[in-house]
Amino acid sequence: MNHEVSTYSYRHTVVTIEREPEAHCHDKRHHHCDDDDEGPRRPGSRHERGSSAIDNLPIPNWLKRLLKESLREDNRGDGDGGGRKERLPSASSAGATIKNFQNSALGGEMLSAKQMDQMARTGYLTKKDGSTVAVPDEVQSAAKRYMANGGALFKKIESAVTGGHDGLLSTDDYRKALKDGTLARNDHSTEVVSSRHEYPLPSPDKAAKTICDFQKDKLGGANLSAEQMDQMARTGYLTKKDGSTVAVPPEVQDAAKRFMAKDAKLFKSVEAATTGKQDGILAPGDYYQAYKDGKLSRHAGRDDCRVSRGAQLLPSSSSAAHTIRDFQRDKLGGEMLDSKQMDQMARTGYLTKKDGSTIAVPAAVQDAAKRFMAHDGALFKKVESATTGGHDGLLATGDYQSALDKGMLSSRRHERDVVQRHGEYEMPSASSAGRTIRDFQRDKLGGEMLSSAQMDQMARTGYLTKKDGSTVAVPAEVQSAAQRFMAKGGELFKKIESATTGSHDGLLATGDYTEAVKDGTLSADGGGDSETFCRSNRYRLPTASSAAHTVRDFQRDKLGGEMLSSEQMDQMARTGYLTKKDGSTIAVPAEMQAAAQRFMAHDGALFKQVESAVTGKHDGLLATGDYTQALKDGTLSDETGRTEPFTRECEHDLPSGSSAAHTMRDFQKDKLGGAMLSETQMDQMARTGYLTKADGSTVAVPPEVQEAARRYMANGAELFKTVEAAVTGGHDGLLSTDDYTQAIKDGMLYEFA
Repeated sequence: MNHEVSTYSYRHTVVTIEREPEAHCHDKRHHHCDDDDEGPRRPGSRHERGSSAIDNLPIPNWLKRLLKESLREDNRGDGDGGGRKERLPSASSAGATIKNFQNSALGGEMLSAKQMDQMARTGYLTKKDGSTVAVPDEVQSAAKRYMANGGALFKKIESAVTGGHDGLLSTDDYRKALKDGTLARNDHSTEVVSSRHEYPLPSPDKAAKTICDFQKDKLGGANLSAEQMDQMARTGYLTKKDGSTVAVPPEVQDAAKRFMAKDAKLFKSVEAATTGKQDGILAPGDYYQAYKDGKLSRHAGRDDCRVSRGAQLLPSSSSAAHTIRDFQRDKLGGEMLDSKQMDQMARTGYLTKKDGSTIAVPAAVQDAAKRFMAHDGALFKKVESATTGGHDGLLATGDYQSALDKGMLSSRRHERDVVQRHGEYEMPSASSAGRTIRDFQRDKLGGEMLSSAQMDQMARTGYLTKKDGSTVAVPAEVQSAAQRFMAKGGELFKKIESATTGSHDGLLATGDYTEAVKDGTLSADGGGDSETFCRSNRYRLPTASSAAHTVRDFQRDKLGGEMLSSEQMDQMARTGYLTKKDGSTIAVPAEMQAAAQRFMAHDGALFKQVESAVTGKHDGLLATGDYTQALKDGTLSDETGRTEPFTRECEHDLPSGSSAAHTMRDFQKDKLGGAMLSETQMDQMARTGYLTKADGSTVAVPPEVQEAARRYMANGAELFKTVEAAVTGGHDGLLSTDDYTQAIKDGMLYEFA
């Protein structure tokens, strides 16, 4: 049996926790699992015994809390209720796991870059004999570690023996890597693989030229398939037509990433330039034709700056399974789909059929494929084994019916929705966004200035609360422009709002746009290519103690000891601005924004913990005395100056629209006396877990209400906008309980039992 070992050191005390794997629900992400919620601890449970032992250790309270939290996270497992961050095995541990897998399961066979990538993404392996097997979880985790950061570890180890990159990993490479010190012998720790928080991708024009030159100069003018482009983008390798595999230069990998961004939007556009059809084949001539057609600019543009934003609701498991079954039956003549084909559709929007031809699939099919491959292919694995009970990586149309018969799929959407948080998100260029906002201010607001809070509100919710107190829904292009303004901590907003005065007061005037054009910050035509923004899932923030110390000093030295509300902390974290009690707005230092981000990480966990240190209650107000009390009771240590890794989830389960609406209606009726909720209040609950009521008091809401609020505000507040307009047909940003009833009548929601 495998054990997970964690070691904590304090002075001369070393604490080791050894955890046994626990039995748990195989699909904890869906509501029908019995142990979705942590629930009360049984007396004498392993958690209680561990906690009791920790209390007797000669270590400070803050370390005791850390150890207890470690036990709690372990018991929670991977369900929604736990705050556990996903970690990957260390390089050495991953190397040993893969080597053992090669020896025991593959008879010492080498593994290619494509096979390693397949295991990392899907949990399946297609072996040399053509058969496909599901690999153990620890092997998939090890494969993820190999392929992290563009396959950095794979490239390092596979070249250990020969010194060259042929994309093939042998067990001898592992032994050589141990000898030369690339890997440590007994490192069984885990690690969060860090990468840059923001990184550039080339513009469409530059990427197209790079790929065209690569095809001409290195491939003799050979075409590139969608699969080859995707392989280069993800792994940095290319398997050529002759079967050989080469490592491509970094600039080619970056160009390939640009081609495959946003569901391969650029690839699909350029590859169809000559023939007008999408067959998944890119020829060098397509590059020149795309220029002629105006799809690409004559000037290879500058790199785009990136940060991520946005989310996509994927279809329910039942809907996705139904879509794929119909696609197999109606378009593929009932052919089976293997895990590689499903993954190809999910990632690229193309399908290479059994006859070797490649077709572009409809958007609904790609979304369904994404749902199948979400959470490491959980739905695919479930449905493909419905008939036989075994995992062979082949999905038949009959598997859909078997899954229905066995209750694996529901005929109604009583399950949680999967929200995919994009690593890539397209926004208008800075110049285009600037012009859009200027026109909106001039034409719709009578030239009124926009504050950072208003710009952030539009970016997140698609609504604007004007100076007269009324709230309106803004056009989609204005919301996109606002998102561009607030990307990277409001970088563009800060740059333009200070264009006239040179100072940051958090107010954007139409004259600031004119001044930004004059000084070259923005281009005069207000145009430019849209920009693709990307974000790493892994980032670093100051430790809890360091963040708390920074915030305490800021409150004391800059605010005269004023308390900070959860809304103010969240504002600083997201925008880098603070609206003070006197109504003035200031830009806060970078270290203060980072500290605020740490306070609000994981649903504001640190804020809630510290703000209740003195009173034991959650009122959403943080005082400097709370910091002192948190030091006394061991919640915080007096050590500062370090950072710690965080992992953003790429996929997250939220309640279905109907379930969320039902929860919110009950909350309004039972806790708020039927009061309406504004989009600002809904957004506050979704982001912070607090609600500022109409009487000005602030309360912490239950977790299920916060989850429901998140569902309301996902996809630019899509559900909120739909339901709040159910009675009146207009968008005023106010949700009443009557809206829920009307939405049921109109068929927007179903009656949730």
